[in-house]
Amino acid sequence: MKYYERKWEKMKEKKFTLKTAAGCKRLIALFLIVILLSSFFANLVSSDGGKVKVSHLKIDARGAELDGDLYVPAGTSDSDCLPAVITIHGGGVVKGVMKHFAEELCRRGFVVYNINAYGQGLSEQPKSDDAGLGENGFDVRAKPLQGAWDAVDFLRSLKYVDKTKIGITGHSMGSRRAGLAAIFDCGYLTLNDMLVNELTDVFGVTLTEEEINTNADELAAKYLNDDQLAYFNRLKEEDTEYYNSRVKSICLLGSNANLVNPLKTVTVGGHEVQRNCQVDIGVITGDWDTGYWAFNAEENTKAAWYTNGQPAKHGIWYAVDDATKTSQELGEFRSLSVKDSQAFKEAVENRTARMCILNTETHSKNFFSVRTTADVVKFFEQTLEYNRGSIYDPATQPLDAENHTWVWRAIFNCIAMFSMLFLSFPLVGLMTKSPFFAPCVAEPAKIPAPNKKRGYIFYLATIVITFISIYIANAKGMSFFPTTWFWPTSGTGGIALLFVGFLAIGSILMLIAWAVISKKEGHNYLKDLNFGIGFKNVLKSLLMALIVIFVCYMTLAIISGLFNQDYRFWMMSFPEMKTEHWFVCLRFLIYFIPVYLLLGATTNIALPNDDPDWKDIIITVIVGSLGVWICCLINILAAKASFNGKLFSSFICSYQMLMFVPATIVISRKFYKLTNSVWVGAFINAMFLAWSFVGGNGLADGYYAQRFASIFFGV
Repeated sequence: MKYYERKWEKMKEKKFTLKTAAGCKRLIALFLIVILLSSFFANLVSSDGGKVKVSHLKIDARGAELDGDLYVPAGTSDSDCLPAVITIHGGGVVKGVMKHFAEELCRRGFVVYNINAYGQGLSEQPKSDDAGLGENGFDVRAKPLQGAWDAVDFLRSLKYVDKTKIGITGHSMGSRRAGLAAIFDCGYLTLNDMLVNELTDVFGVTLTEEEINTNADELAAKYLNDDQLAYFNRLKEEDTEYYNSRVKSICLLGSNANLVNPLKTVTVGGHEVQRNCQVDIGVITGDWDTGYWAFNAEENTKAAWYTNGQPAKHGIWYAVDDATKTSQELGEFRSLSVKDSQAFKEAVENRTARMCILNTETHSKNFFSVRTTADVVKFFEQTLEYNRGSIYDPATQPLDAENHTWVWRAIFNCIAMFSMLFLSFPLVGLMTKSPFFAPCVAEPAKIPAPNKKRGYIFYLATIVITFISIYIANAKGMSFFPTTWFWPTSGTGGIALLFVGFLAIGSILMLIAWAVISKKEGHNYLKDLNFGIGFKNVLKSLLMALIVIFVCYMTLAIISGLFNQDYRFWMMSFPEMKTEHWFVCLRFLIYFIPVYLLLGATTNIALPNDDPDWKDIIITVIVGSLGVWICCLINILAAKASFNGKLFSSFICSYQMLMFVPATIVISRKFYKLTNSVWVGAFINAMFLAWSFVGGNGLADGYYAQRFASIFFGV
C-alpha cells in the first residue's frame, strides 16, 4: 500500500500539484474538462439522447419576462397534437429542482414548460398579475399565482399542444400556484351548470332546485321553442369549447390543496349550490411531511370528497358527484387505468377524479424522489390519457412510470458542481505564484505539538455547536429573519442565515477559549491564523476571490449555453443569476464575510500541519460536518420510529447543508494550508454562499417593483 501511495505522491508532485504553476494549470485544465464532460453527459440524459428538445424560453405576458425551459419531443410540428404540463417550483428554490419531472414527462411525449415564478430565478417581477385582488391590489391568499396562469395561456397558444389536455404540477408553494391557476382557469361550474345558467340568464327560464341538476339538453327541449333551441345549441358549442380547453388536471406535491380542494358556493339556475373546482386533482405528499401528511383526514377533504365523514383512503382513485353529494371508490392508483375502467374514464373526462397518496419521505424529498416522480408520471398518464401516444391506441407502446433516467443527470450535475467549487484551488494557487498576489501568502505558523486531550474536547465542542445550530435554525429560521428591502430573499432563506449565524457565535466562544489557552501556554494561537497580513494584502485576497467567482460563473455560462445545465444536486445549487442578484449578493457579503472569518478561524486554529493532506481534510470535514449529519439522521430515525405530525428537526429547506457544510470546510482548510491565512478561504466561501443563497433561494415572495439593474442591464 505504501508503495502505491509513494507513486501517487510522485505523480502529483510532477503533474497535478498546487505547489507549481505548471501543476496548477494542469489542475485547471482537468477540472474544466470534467465540468464540460459531466455537463455534456447530463445533457444527453436531459435530452433523452437527442429525443427531447430543451429550449430556454422567456415570455412576456404583462410587462415582465417569465423565464422557463420548454421541453418538446424532437421532431414535433404544428401537425401534432400533444398534451402539455406546466411544472412549478416551491418557495426558497428555483426551476432547477423540477427538471426531472419535466424530463420524465417529455420522454413520454408531453410538452412541458418548467417555469421560474415571477420574481424568482431569471423571471422578472410585474407590478401585479391576476392574483392582485385584495386591498391595495394584493391578496395574500392569491399571492401564489405568480406566473402560473400566464404559462397556461402560453401553452394554449402553441399549435402543437392539445388544448383539451393541459395539466399543472407544483411543489409546496408551487402547488398553491398550481391550485390557484386551476381556480382562475377552470372555475367551479360544470359544463351542465354553465348551460343551465344560459337557460336562466339568456332565455329567462325559471328552474326549481331539483331541475338544475337535470341534463341541460332535456331542459332546453322542454322549455325552449325551435328558434331558441337553435340559439341554445350555438351557445352550447361555445361553452363546450371553452370548458374543454380549461386546465384538465393538477398534481399537487407537498400540499394540502388548501386553495383548490374546498367546496365553493356558486349560483346555478338562480340557486346557491356547492361545487368542486372543475379539474382532476391529485395530491402527493410525504408521510413525514409536517402539516400535509394528514390531508386525507382534513374536514375540507372529507366534505369535498363526500367520504361520509371518514378520511379519504390513500392511493385510491375517487369520483366525486356534486349533484348527489356522493363519491365512488374507483380503484388503486398505481394499477387502475382509464383504458380498462369506464367509470374512471368518465370521472377523468368529467373532471371529478380525485386521488391522494403518501410516500415515505419528507417535504423537500418530494421533489427529489424516484417514487414521487413515478407517481407524477402515472397521474398525468391517466388524467391526460397519453404516454408516447394515446393510451387507447393499441399501437401505443407506453414507457413504464418506473423507467427513470433523471438520477444520472443529477449525478453528472453534482460532479460538475464540485469540480467547479474545487476549480478555485488551482486558480488561487496559480495566482499566488504571480508577483502581484504572492504577498498574500503569509509565513507558516509554527504550531506546538497538539495536545490530544484538548483536541478531542475541541472536536466535541465543534460537533455540539454545529448540532445545536442546525437544530435551532430548522426550528426558528423562517421566522427569525424577516424579509427586508436590504435583504430581499424569501422567508425560507432565514434558515441558512440563522444557521451560519449561530455557528459564528459558537466560533466566538471557542476563540475566546483559545485565547485563554494561549495566555496560559505562552503561544498565541490566534496569531497563527495570520489575520494581520496587511490591509493591502487583504484587498488582494478579496480580488483573488472575486476573480475565482467570476471564472466559476463563466463556466456556468458556458455549460448553460452549450448544454442547458447548471450546477446543482437536490437543494444545493449555483444557478444563473440576474444582474440585480449580484447587487443583492454584495449586501449579503456584509453578513457572510465576518461569519466565514470566524468559521475559518475555528476550522484552522491549532490544527497540526504534519498529517497528509487527505487525512487532514477528512478529519476536519468529519468534525465540522458531523453535527449536521447526526441531526439529520436522528430526524429520519425518529420519524421512522413514530411520526405524529411533528419532526425532531425539520430539514424542510436545509438539506443542502449536508453537502454545503463539508464543501466549505474543505475550501477553508485547503486555502489556509495554501496561503497560511484565513482571508482567502473566508472571502471565497462567503461569495459561494451568497451566490448559492441568492440564486437558489430567489427574491422575496410577493410583488414588488422591477429594479433598475434588471431593466438597465437586461439580464
